[in-house]
Amino acid sequence: MHAVTIKYYKRYLLPILLLAGMALPGLLSNTRAGAADSPMADQSPSASARYSDWSAPVNLGPNINSAFNEAHCAITHQGLSLYFSSNRPGGFGAADIYVSRRPSLDAPWGPPQNLGSSINSPNGEWPQNISPDDHWMFFTSDRPGGFGGLDIWVSHRADVNDDFGWEAPKNLGPSVNTSADEADPSYFVDPATGKATLYLTSTRPGGVGDNDIYQSTQNEDGSFNPPVLVPELSSPNFDGRMTVRYDGLEIIFASERPGGAGGLDFWVSTRQTTSDAWSPPINLGPVVNTPRDERAPNLSSDGMTLFFQSPREGGLGGADLWMTTRRAPWITSLSVVGRKLFVAGRNFDDGAVILLNGQEQRTRNDNQSPSTTLISKKAGKRIQPGDKVQVQDPNGTRSQEFNFSGVD
Repeated sequence: MHAVTIKYYKRYLLPILLLAGMALPGLLSNTRAGAADSPMADQSPSASARYSDWSAPVNLGPNINSAFNEAHCAITHQGLSLYFSSNRPGGFGAADIYVSRRPSLDAPWGPPQNLGSSINSPNGEWPQNISPDDHWMFFTSDRPGGFGGLDIWVSHRADVNDDFGWEAPKNLGPSVNTSADEADPSYFVDPATGKATLYLTSTRPGGVGDNDIYQSTQNEDGSFNPPVLVPELSSPNFDGRMTVRYDGLEIIFASERPGGAGGLDFWVSTRQTTSDAWSPPINLGPVVNTPRDERAPNLSSDGMTLFFQSPREGGLGGADLWMTTRRAPWITSLSVVGRKLFVAGRNFDDGAVILLNGQEQRTRNDNQSPSTTLISKKAGKRIQPGDKVQVQDPNGTRSQEFNFSGVD
């Protein structure tokens, strides 16, 4: 096994187991445009979105996990494909990327399939993020053609439903990668501005610890600017892979800083707007964290499911993939008929109310169980394009803000 791969397994990935030179102009120039078609396009960032606590984690089971190591998962924004890395037999290298698919969000995951030699190499590949439009996959690899150590690579596919249509990967180039280790890419597109930021970790000089969190903004031509340290998230200890909520107002990452349950824990930080600094990180708590290592968090596109890896008790062997969930109302569409405002979505508890620009509206449901539509008899007369709609449950959980775009 390659020396860098051993280091990644031992230090960050699995402690229980042992385009060069291009600025990439135009490489991702379609990503931001594609993001406009994502499920998040009509939402504005809102720090007022409120969630329940995280549930007790559940193992993803034998359809995904094996007696070997499963790690570093990334779920598509459609939620139907789960990519992860494994060292199970039958691969091409030290750690290969596999994909498992399900026909619907409520269906079980199908048998994993290796992505093949177009993505995997004799070295190690670890998937970490899929772009909001599901066309781009960012991953870490120590394959030849990089700048030294671990580098960040990206692959494109034309058809978001083709899990085996990934093109030959390209190195992100010297603006991002160095002779040190660059890893853990998390690509975030701000739904309010359309601007993209790549979060990553690096061991380069100039940080505050031996592995720190950085961010690199993307230019209009698709190239990336040199990463800058995110000091409020980095510590003198090891800080690892992160996941950013769809609105950019919450980030969850792994760290071995003091104050955790032991080893690597998950920590969470928030901010009021995407231009603000992150708040001081808070430990995610003992429901999710254990004395073992919790690593590689990845949020679903609605922010309600957190996938991660852990060698905790109850697994199938080595490191397994787990998930924990939280709950909040979720709006999928708005419509106005006469004076009535119809709000469609899910997770609407009995007694849920519509908020229009933060003001509670008299609300009734559609008499379905569970309710999928809330109705305000008079809000349809008052609502204007650009107004913000939310749903709040009696327990205080609150949906994302949804911008009203007007009546067609």
